[in-house]
Amino acid sequence: MIYDAFFSYATEDSSEADIIVQNCLQYGFKIWYSPISLEPGTKLLQSIDEGLKQS
Repeated sequence: MIYDAFFSYATEDSSEADIIVQNCLQYGFKIWYSPISLEPGTKLLQSIDEGLKQS
């Protein structure tokens, strides 16, 4: 999938990050965001690298 943006955040900012990402999604942006984009069994660093490449 091609993403419009890769969203990175600090764990302590996750509640604010959720709000920002949900607003972006409502406007039709495709966002790589770990709580949404990471799939069970996927290697974390591999998924992040792919998300960055496709953003």
